[in-house]
Amino acid sequence: MLIFRMRNESSASTSLEGADETALAVAEAFRHIQFLRQRLLGRRLAVHGLPPAQGACLRALGDHGEMTQRELGRVLDLSPAALTGLLQRMESSGLVERWSDPGDQRVMRVRPGETGRALQAKAGEAHRWILDQTLLPLPEADRLELLRLLRAVGANFEAASGTR
Repeated sequence: MLIFRMRNESSASTSLEGADETALAVAEAFRHIQFLRQRLLGRRLAVHGLPPAQGACLRALGDHGEMTQRELGRVLDLSPAALTGLLQRMESSGLVERWSDPGDQRVMRVRPGETGRALQAKAGEAHRWILDQTLLPLPEADRLELLRLLRAVGANFEAASGTR
């Protein structure tokens, strides 16, 4: 069983000296859970030859439908250069299709390609399996409380970053 311990004085970083110990433990738990989630998702998607970033892109296109490249970059939180490289790799393997918007040739539009549409269901199954294995074992009341707390933390992050 994985247990997140509060740091002791000998392991505290000098740059975090004086920080609330519980907040540090929560931040470490977030980091570790995200690492485990990405590793597990990567393994589940690799069975289908799909790297996690490509799976996330197909999932976003499945959730939002055809999008501009700029909109997709915002959803995925990727820089234009990183997104262009990702889409070039995906386009070359038939996962996505890109074309210039007829109304504005400067705008690139993106949608799943034939291969991408076939893999969208597989990517969705991988995400659902992770939810089933990691969150559904918690009682519903605990999941609701966790959701409430995460939304509150998310609002704090948005306020701190000026995006609220």
